[in-house]
Amino acid sequence: MNLPADPNVQRIVVTRLRFLGDVILTLPLVEALRSLYPQARIEYLLAAPFDQLLTGHPSIDRVHVLPSDASWRDTLSIIRELRSPRIDWWFDLFTNPRSCVIGALANPRHSVGNDSGLRSRLYDYRLDRPPGDPSAIRHHLAKLEPIVGERFDDYVAMPRLWLDESELEQARQRHGIDPAAPPILVHAGSTWPDKAWPIDSWVKLIAEMEASGIGPMWLITPPGEEDVVEGLSARTGLRRIESLPLRELLALVANARLYVGND
Repeated sequence: MNLPADPNVQRIVVTRLRFLGDVILTLPLVEALRSLYPQARIEYLLAAPFDQLLTGHPSIDRVHVLPSDASWRDTLSIIRELRSPRIDWWFDLFTNPRSCVIGALANPRHSVGNDSGLRSRLYDYRLDRPPGDPSAIRHHLAKLEPIVGERFDDYVAMPRLWLDESELEQARQRHGIDPAAPPILVHAGSTWPDKAWPIDSWVKLIAEMEASGIGPMWLITPPGEEDVVEGLSARTGLRRIESLPLRELLALVANARLYVGND
């Protein structure tokens, strides 16, 4: 059953508790909800530090943040925040045990989640990835099907993050970025080892880019990947940028000419 985009909807909550790239890929859904419900208050629930991705996003009115090591006491505090006023639509784009329980106890009028076995029975609508479609963005947008039917394709868009000019200028000043010759940022690490390119391949790629005169190249250092970046810097002589707070890293990437990464 498809429901109309009710003009009386007042409160919507979207949740994808983690991870960085996965949270970013949910943002087209948030923008689609804003276009469907311009009058509604749209909120987002996720874990720290990924809440920094959503700062300044014009489609999000409030961000609820679980500590990265959240206890059940922390979780119950968030549930109390979510219960009043009553949520009209709850979109769970993660459907792990914690988000399922939070969604059920938040008591929304309508809830949408992944079709993920027994715990999915806590949702009113259980929807999985469109058949044969590898796109994570379309997978999330398919959660709109109870409202718009198969017209969710109308809302496919690129995810967008938001930075203000002061953040961009601070990054330029701190890292000595010349706007006339912005750097190429190389991110050779990966959270998951099976997604990581061999270091020898990175050395070869960097040598080829240097030979082309493409411009200055810097190595990004993600938390926990210091040894990989230090070894690559020793072999290539490239400047290494130490691990940065997430907002500063976003501003650095926004100032770059090119970003090259594993995943």
